[in-house]
This record gives sequence, C-alpha cells and structure tokens, in this order.
Amino acid sequence: MMRVTLGNRKRLYVYGIRIGETPVKRVMYGGCQIWPSNDDRAASLAVDMSFFPGTEDEAYWLHALNAVENFSSRNRYMKLTAGGRSYLVNSVYGTWNRAEYGMGAFRFGDEGPLFQDVRAGDMVTVEAVVPDRYDAQFAVTADSGSSGSGEWSLPWLPGTRLWAQLDKWQKRVSSHADFTLKGVPSGTVHVAGAVHKNGHNRDTVTCEAPAQAGVRLADGSVSTASNALVNGDGFLACSVSNVNTTFRFRPHYPAFRRTWRFKVTAVYRRG
Repeated sequence: MMRVTLGNRKRLYVYGIRIGETPVKRVMYGGCQIWPSNDDRAASLAVDMSFFPGTEDEAYWLHALNAVENFSSRNRYMKLTAGGRSYLVNSVYGTWNRAEYGMGAFRFGDEGPLFQDVRAGDMVTVEAVVPDRYDAQFAVTADSGSSGSGEWSLPWLPGTRLWAQLDKWQKRVSSHADFTLKGVPSGTVHVAGAVHKNGHNRDTVTCEAPAQAGVRLADGSVSTASNALVNGDGFLACSVSNVNTTFRFRPHYPAFRRTWRFKVTAVYRRG
C-alpha cells in the first residue's frame, strides 16, 4: 500500500487519486508503476452461495463452469464484475484478466480489484454466455453385447437433446437400439424411445431425440419424455439395449445466457 506525506499529514495510505473529477488509474515513476501496487489489490473474495444447492441457479451454474473450463471466446464466457472491474472466469481470450473460481471464492492474479473498492456486504455479478454444445460420446456395438450405458456429470437443462447415430451394417436386415436418458438421482426419464432403420441397403442414421413424445427417429420414435429441470439432479445417465449394430450417443445441451448476483462475505489481501 503506497503512503504519502503532505505537510503535517505523515505516511497516510493512498486509497484513491483524482485530477479534478477524473479518477487516476495508476501512478508511474521512472517507468515503474508505484500505485496501485499488488498490496493495494484484493487477492480473492468469497461469496455467499448458500442459496445455490439443489436449485435451477445451480444447474445452469454447473453448465456454465463446464463450458468455460478450458476455453472462452466472444460467444462463450463467464464474466465476473467486482469492485468496478470485470474478469473472465477460469479461462480467457484477448486481453481479459482472469478470475479463478473454486469452492465459493474467486481468486485474482496481480490485477485484482482495488481492496478499497470491494468489501464484505457488496454485491458482485457473474454473467454467462454459453453456446449449444455436445458432451462426450459413448458407443455400444453388437460385438461387445447388445446393451451399454453412458453417464455425464451435468444435470438436464430444458431443451437438451440426445444425439444418436445408428449404423446399418447389413442389407435386408433392420438396425435397432432402445435408449432411456434419465436424471440422477431423481430417476426422471427425460427422453426414452428407439432408433430403428428398415430398408434393403446399408446406411447410417443420425438424429436428435428431444424431450417430446412421438418425434420420429428414422423408423423409431420418442416414447416417453420430460423436458422439466429437476432441482437437485446433478448427472445424466443413458442406458441402451437391444443393439444389433453400432449405436453412438451423447447429450446436446442448449445455448443460454444467465446472470447471478452474489453477496461478498470476505475480501482477502495479497500476501
């Protein structure tokens, strides 16, 4: 923290500098920045997330964190605004500064907000812009047995679809796969049905099963569906059976924009 002496005022901390009504962002001396120093900045801040567990807010938060875990862009980011400054969360692009989130706290590098500008009791915001995206793919083949499963560590969001691909290996032999996609731990069936392909030729069928009963999936269809977000679910699990060829599947999550507001519970200095 920089100190100054002016007349009878000795070694006082500098919390802010203005030229007229214009706030000064930094003070340079001999080519070096002398204010604000790292000691003047917040190293991290904790926020109150006690209202989160088992809520719709938490479901979208988990998806947003997953989306920006390794990559951000103009159309894919989480942006924290605290103490009048903005940071991208967990991954960045361009010249953005980064805030690392974990366990209810945001940690900054050398460019954290000024300690004086963010205090316990203040509100900070996090805005998420997340495009539609696919999760990991699983496959079940007749060679390895006619059944299998896949699991993903994200909850169902309204608008999610199950992407599926069925390979028809043989002429004059129909291909088939039954599937059931559930939320865990509730056991809610979000999409269930069958992908089926008749015909005299070899073929590959690709389709997406929404949470809407009656939707055709080649010569099969969606039989059971629930598009509701179930508070408390944290996983998706898909069981597949009666596969007589190769069946590939994965969730296709919807795009969304969402903003959260959190109360700051503690601010920590560097060092």
